[in-house]
Amino acid sequence: MLVAYTQQKVVIPSKKIGQEVNLEVDIMGKYVERLLTTARFSMNKPQV
Repeated sequence: MLVAYTQQKVVIPSKKIGQEVNLEVDIMGKYVERLLTTARFSMNKPQV
């Protein structure tokens, strides 16, 4: 069950199929950036 605050603020159930929405993906972008940075560092690191 969702917290009361979340139930009041979530608007997805009020949206219609095909209606445009704004999705903020800043958190996902941070994860992707970290993943790519780590992968790039690993590729440049000499193998022991």
